Amino acid sequence: MNKPTKQRIHGRAFGYEPGRMKPVHFATGYFLAVTENWYLLEWLNKGAVTSHGKGLKEDYLPENLIEALRSGERISPRIDRTKLEALRQQVHAAADNDSAVFAAFPPYSQFGNDYTLTSSRFVTNHKRKDGFAGYFIARVLERSETGRKLRELSKLWIMQSSDPFERFLAPLLDPEDQGRHWKNEYDAKFGELEDVRLDEVSALMQVQTEAVSQLCRNLDDSSPHHAKIRSLILGLSCWLFAYLIRGSASPGESAPPLIFMDFLGQPGTRCRVQSRASFARHRELVYRSYEMWHLAGRFEGLSEDYQRFTSAKKSGELKDFDFKFLEQHFSDLTVRIGIAQPRAAVVKQKHYECQPDTLRMLLASVLTSEEVLPLTELAQRLKATWGISFGGCVDDHADLQEAGHLGLDEDDDLRTNRRALAELLKTMNLAVEPSDGLVLCSTESTLLP
Repeated sequence: MNKPTKQRIHGRAFGYEPGRMKPVHFATGYFLAVTENWYLLEWLNKGAVTSHGKGLKEDYLPENLIEALRSGERISPRIDRTKLEALRQQVHAAADNDSAVFAAFPPYSQFGNDYTLTSSRFVTNHKRKDGFAGYFIARVLERSETGRKLRELSKLWIMQSSDPFERFLAPLLDPEDQGRHWKNEYDAKFGELEDVRLDEVSALMQVQTEAVSQLCRNLDDSSPHHAKIRSLILGLSCWLFAYLIRGSASPGESAPPLIFMDFLGQPGTRCRVQSRASFARHRELVYRSYEMWHLAGRFEGLSEDYQRFTSAKKSGELKDFDFKFLEQHFSDLTVRIGIAQPRAAVVKQKHYECQPDTLRMLLASVLTSEEVLPLTELAQRLKATWGISFGGCVDDHADLQEAGHLGLDEDDDLRTNRRALAELLKTMNLAVEPSDGLVLCSTESTLLP
């Protein structure tokens, strides 16, 4: 199949190519689009890759690497091979925090290569693994005042240098003046993103853009640099998750489907069953999206391309095309950003349950740093902003029933579920319970009574 044909279908659909994307892949793509600058980082790659298949070769071998680094005056002559190997283990642990660094230089071919990001000095442009999702969101953010401010702030953050992580790896980094201008190939691959389309997505995602902007305002003055970058990428990844659901919903649907969170941590409960059903429904929405859009005429002018795209052959005979890659993309994204569990790939049945870091980020996206809110009001904001329901709102039971989540009991299920969330927030210093039934929440523990 012609690859540009496939990418033009993806461009007309979600605006990027859905694939097996990690948050670090998205981070590299987003900051590449925002800064339009990247580095080759050959020596960082050779220092960070400590194993490869049947063994390392050429400059990746310790005895060759130490000579190359010495000749380039990147390490002290006092560092011997034993010390270098100990340093390489530390470099690997620091630069490959997301298991996305691979040997990218001869004699190896590029598989994709994304480093833990704390500054623009680590932005590279090896084989892209985010399908241009980072670029797509960066373009959408341009279409609103809030989005533009968010882009400017995120660029300011990534351009900051000299954090401890960067100083540690400085001998392996390219000089700042050796950055390369990014040659953006999006239009050639996916087709031009028209202003009308971008404005539609911007309007669709306005509330979520405001939420990520609020998150960044909360972080700007008080959080460590690496925490700002991580939370920003987590927030934008949740934006992408919400976009997948909202964009895949049927045109006549009045509201996006609810995300029912299970905080009980107990298999076999009714909350777990309904949370799985919620996840399965959203995954099915994404799975059916391309065919729905095809029938609705979104691929007008690309009908022949769509037919080639969906023509799958096996043993010389045509079979029904399987959009499994969309299901996989949705599952990977939700698990990797800490919205769904369990993380194990062998467990196919996923349910919605926040990891602590993701829960902290979501709270910071709907609360200002000065606010203290009862859990009931926090629940309303999470529901209005991200579509998250856990039984904390007075109308949750009715809304869940209307959404098809039947069999949940207000007392036995929803009350227990919100109690479990309250206990989790208390252990994270995000909530206190000054009296029975009153749970107060804040992103700043110092504000809690």
